[in-house]
Amino acid sequence: MAKYGEKKVITFKDKKGKETKFNLQHVGLQGSFEILDRTKDANGNTSITAMHSELFEHVIRTEDNEQVSYDWFEDQDFGSEMLKEVVKESTKFIFQ
Repeated sequence: MAKYGEKKVITFKDKKGKETKFNLQHVGLQGSFEILDRTKDANGNTSITAMHSELFEHVIRTEDNEQVSYDWFEDQDFGSEMLKEVVKESTKFIFQ
């Protein structure tokens, strides 16, 4: 079954109980490997910030389908925790 274009909604619930929904869009098998290629440094290690940037650009959207960024997460309560959880779910989604 093709994955390209497949969508998934995830929900982050912070310590205050506030829920924030995110739309994830699958980039397909080739797109997933292209992301891996673009995020490798000269030694073949994956750059965390490069991976985040790729996910922000190609996979993660807000509930209103707006693009996210580090600035967007910094403006949120519990932004660091939210970022970690959303990135974890996004990578599971496109690399499984």
